[in-house]
Amino acid sequence: MIKQNEAQPPAGPAASTEESFAPPPDDEKSLKQSFVEEIGEYLTLLERNCLRLEQNPDDLQTINGLFNPFHSIKSVSAMLGYDDMHRLCHAVENLLDALRRQTLTVDQQAMDVIMDGVYMLGQMHGRAVKALTQEKPYKPLGFALLRARIERLLKKDQPARPRLGEVLIHHGLVSPNKVAMALVEQKTQKPDQPLGHIMVDMGFLNQQQLQQGLTLQKRSPTPATIKQIKVESEKVNNLLSALDELLAWQKNMEDTPIGSINMALNKQHYLTQSAWEAALAMGQTALTPVFEKMRAVAQYVSRAVGKEVELTLEGGELQIDRHIAERIFEPLLHMVRNSIDHGIETPEERLLANKPKQGRLRIRAYKQGADTCIEVSDDGQGLDRQKIMTKLAEKGLYRPGADLSDEQILGQIFEPGFSTATQVNEISGRGVGLDVVYKNISNLGGSVSVRSTPGQGTTFIATFSGMELNKPAT
Repeated sequence: MIKQNEAQPPAGPAASTEESFAPPPDDEKSLKQSFVEEIGEYLTLLERNCLRLEQNPDDLQTINGLFNPFHSIKSVSAMLGYDDMHRLCHAVENLLDALRRQTLTVDQQAMDVIMDGVYMLGQMHGRAVKALTQEKPYKPLGFALLRARIERLLKKDQPARPRLGEVLIHHGLVSPNKVAMALVEQKTQKPDQPLGHIMVDMGFLNQQQLQQGLTLQKRSPTPATIKQIKVESEKVNNLLSALDELLAWQKNMEDTPIGSINMALNKQHYLTQSAWEAALAMGQTALTPVFEKMRAVAQYVSRAVGKEVELTLEGGELQIDRHIAERIFEPLLHMVRNSIDHGIETPEERLLANKPKQGRLRIRAYKQGADTCIEVSDDGQGLDRQKIMTKLAEKGLYRPGADLSDEQILGQIFEPGFSTATQVNEISGRGVGLDVVYKNISNLGGSVSVRSTPGQGTTFIATFSGMELNKPAT
């Protein structure tokens, strides 16, 4: 039910759903029940990892074990109407991200905030369960004080530097044994005194050496965070086989006659490319899990806006950079929501336009040379260029009579806050969505464009450039 992604929090306070509440349709209720059940499982995991982190504050695996559930819950909570839950998870996720990047340390203050965040999530979960069980509106829960505490902690977020003892040892200013003795003195006798001062008091350093060490510490680069990924064993075996062949070829080259040098070079090119392709495949994964998640999204949105939509998925087996695959959910979600809410007409409107009652939505992935493209297309009414230009004029961004190309006009829909919706509903109309698509895809190193034909539909295209592998010489 839940898929990880990167999301932006809504700007304002959570809006009450009591005014327009109606018992959810069976499918929507089923989605919410599934989601709430998973939160219950995540809460057990979060509580367990909080205890582990208290015992071992430097354990990055435990910090990730806290980060991932908050990140996952955030991804779906807003779509299902739990806006307070979405904002809470986003706030706690920001803190945990700073901890896992090691730009903040896990002290008692940070630990208290994390545990309070888990407790607050549990309170929201309880309200969600009660709302579903009693078929009553979900009542949002505020957390302004907790948000303020998180923001204060994040202001301390500074690039982590190597410890002073490590710098002094690395530059030969003191021996490892003396640093160890000073650390024992600090832990047992002088817990409030800086390590450098203790080493001066113990006669291990003079003031000039201490200042030199502190200066070197400030100039030292921030240590990189190590990221672990899961790789299919078949891909690892392919890489090892390719390397074995390459090594065997190099050994045989010693006995290769001069006349066979061209054939040998061709063989080298082939083996080197095979090894490179195998290594490249280890950092890639299929889009199928993300694409399949869009079925629930399309079902939920179409129900919410009273439209009938048939979703087609193509190219999910395409291998793409793992970093992109893990973060493409959010942009896809906003493009799907926009296509259904703004693009595809109601059944009545479609019949009047001589179209099938059921709208068509397609998500497709394909290769275009070295690039990977992901399209979201619909057969709806298309973008209303005149309405876009009117909205631009209202915002003072367009002067009647100015010459704008079609590309410039359509590109405005990616601007923050832009919306042509006349009504704000639970799906869209707040001007939040396509600007997130543009920002997130740009952050992934890609670009996004749009094509639209009045009366025929709209296509969003996310393009990610890649390096094409040269074919082996023949």
